[in-house]
Amino acid sequence: MDAPLTEWELFNRNLIHYFSPPICQDTIGDLAPPWHTGSMNDYIDNFTAYVLHVGITSELHQVRLFITGLQDALRTAII
Repeated sequence: MDAPLTEWELFNRNLIHYFSPPICQDTIGDLAPPWHTGSMNDYIDNFTAYVLHVGITSELHQVRLFITGLQDALRTAII
């Protein structure tokens, strides 16, 4: 069961909804998270843009997706 939204979470969700770029095409590719293939800074930038674009506000969901997209060696070290 999810906890009720706080005012900050609701504010954050609304900011993302109103100010993030619109999805140009309704494709599965738009919803797929990025993979860590280059530098860590590039992955962090791409992942941040993805989270804002798709509108994922749950921190736990973000962390799980971030770890899943890491290169195998890093993912294994974290898990």
